[in-house]
Amino acid sequence: MRALAVGVAVLIVLGFAGATGRAVPGGNYRPTLPPAALENGCHPLPAGLRLDFPYEVRHDDVERGTRTLLLHYDLLDEQAVRQRLAASFQAAGLAPRPGSGYALPDGGEIRAEVRPFDVPADSIVRGEVRLVLPEAPPTSAEAVCDRPSSTKRFSS
Repeated sequence: MRALAVGVAVLIVLGFAGATGRAVPGGNYRPTLPPAALENGCHPLPAGLRLDFPYEVRHDDVERGTRTLLLHYDLLDEQAVRQRLAASFQAAGLAPRPGSGYALPDGGEIRAEVRPFDVPADSIVRGEVRLVLPEAPPTSAEAVCDRPSSTKRFSS
């Protein structure tokens, strides 16, 4: 009798196992990813600026009217990132200033610092780009803009 009760219990557990959060067998086991931090409309780059190299947003901080955007760049060396960054600024119509700055149409400035990491040559993440920009208000009221995990924006 006890073995019968255990068998029935096992069958009941197996019968409900598919309804307890397990993946649906359709081949898609990845969750829906949030939109990219600079492409979700929340806190974009200045008008016309598109970065033409592989990167991940690590931080997007605002403090005392200055926005510091930290990116990790992938697969490229420091010189290639510098060249692509300069080309992106020029394509957006931003004029270079002495040093590492670019003039914005409203009189503001973007400064860019590129720093390679000391990593093996086959590493994916090769270094960081720190962009210092004027603070920009959100351009969207979407709920995603309030989630630091999506926008990577950490206002002080």
